[in-house]
Amino acid sequence: MEENNQLELNDLFMEKDETIKPLSKIKQSFEDKIEILKNDFECLINLANKMVNKVKDEETNNDNMIKQFKKYETIESDIVKLNVGGTMFSTLKSTLTKK
Repeated sequence: MEENNQLELNDLFMEKDETIKPLSKIKQSFEDKIEILKNDFECLINLANKMVNKVKDEETNNDNMIKQFKKYETIESDIVKLNVGGTMFSTLKSTLTKK
């Protein structure tokens, strides 16, 4: 009788052990996949940050270009072209005097 009980206990432990192995494999697989997702999200976050920084840099460059263009636009609008005896001369409006 005692030997029968021992065999039943052994069978129960073996069944439990066989159940634990697949569960531990599933758990490990799940943890591995979570790690992969975590790494993918880190890559996406880094890419998004780089893109935001690039857009900010381009915005700054565009603002600087617009400021530079406005300087030339002001100078260009202040320049007067004169045809004197068939020869073209350019001068600033501020240097012309009225008589």
